[in-house]
Amino acid sequence: MTDNCNKFYLVRSGDTCTAILTEYGISLATFYPWNPAVGSDCRSLWVGHYVCVGTIGQTATTTSTAGNGIPTPTPYQEGMTKDCNKFYLVQAGDSCAAILTHYGISLENFSSWNPAVRSDCRSHPYAVSSVA
Repeated sequence: MTDNCNKFYLVRSGDTCTAILTEYGISLATFYPWNPAVGSDCRSLWVGHYVCVGTIGQTATTTSTAGNGIPTPTPYQEGMTKDCNKFYLVQAGDSCAAILTHYGISLENFSSWNPAVRSDCRSHPYAVSSVA
C-alpha cells in the first residue's frame, strides 16, 4: 500500500473493485498504484484487509469530457449527467440539504443528475457532484 494513504476501506465479503471505486470516486488507474497487491485487473481483493481509497494531497483534477465539451473535474460519481456545466466538490461535513439549498435545486433534479447519490441523497461524501 502507498505510504501517503490517509483514507482506508475494509474489504467485506461481496465487495468488488467497481463498487469500491464508484463509492470513493476513483479510477482503477489511481487505485492500483495505491494498492498494487490487488493486481492491475483488481481481482485480488482480500476480505478483512484494508485498501487505500485516498491519499495525502489528493485533489480533484480537471479533464475534458466528450459530453458538452465543458471541463469536468475528477473524480466524479459514476453515472453523472454528461451535459453538466456546474460542479461542486463535496467536503467532509457537507449535507445534501445544504447543497440543494445553496444551489436552489430539488432533490429530484439532483438525484437524476447524480444517480449515485440515490433518491435518499446518500452516497460517498468526497465525490464531485453536478449541481446544474
